[in-house]
Amino acid sequence: MIGPGARIKNSVIFKNSKIDKGSWISGSIIGWNSKIGSWCRLEPLTIVAEDVQVTGEVFLNGVFILPHKAINTSQLTFGSVIM
Repeated sequence: MIGPGARIKNSVIFKNSKIDKGSWISGSIIGWNSKIGSWCRLEPLTIVAEDVQVTGEVFLNGVFILPHKAINTSQLTFGSVIM
């Protein structure tokens, strides 16, 4: 499900994932059963694995997030891996 006002560009969204309102996703991959909260910004090469929950108003700049994580703070360092 993709919420109102969300924008997705050059990205892949896998089955059962949810993108809340106003989020911007560019050049990224969102894995199965993941949720991106309202007003999030995911910049190029951000990879969100399966079952990841990103709370609202978080900025992810080209990070890799492994499965079954909850992210509630912005990650600004390009290429970071969240284990």
